[in-house]
Amino acid sequence: MKQLTSLTIILFLLASCGQEKQSAVIKGSLYTVEFDNEFPMNELFEFTFNISPTSEKVSIKVDATMPSHGHGMTTETKIEKVSSGVYKVRGMQLHMTGEWVLTFEVFEGEKLKEKLEHKLTL
Repeated sequence: MKQLTSLTIILFLLASCGQEKQSAVIKGSLYTVEFDNEFPMNELFEFTFNISPTSEKVSIKVDATMPSHGHGMTTETKIEKVSSGVYKVRGMQLHMTGEWVLTFEVFEGEKLKEKLEHKLTL
C-alpha cells in the first residue's frame, strides 16, 4: 500500500512539473496583450504582461472589476515599464470569488486608443 501511495505522489509531482502556465492573449484592433493567466484570490500580487506593437508613446492602465457585483478591487495598481513592450503591474488583489474582468487601457498622451478586456473566474 505504501508503494502505491508513493507512486501516486511521484506521478502527481511529475505531471505538475510538466504543466505550462496558462497564458491569455487579448487581441484588439490596434494592440495585443499577452500574460500568464494564473491569479491568486485575496492576495496582493504582481504580474508581467507584453503588449505589441511596442511604442514609446503609450501609457497603460490596468484594473479589474466584478461587473455582477458593481465594484472593483480594493487596491490601486501601479504600472512599471520593464523593457520595450514589457510591463509589470503591482498592487493587484482579487479579493472575492466570482467573475472578474481584467481591463487594459492603452493611451497615447491623454487619448484612449484601445480598451482590452479579459474575463476570469476565481
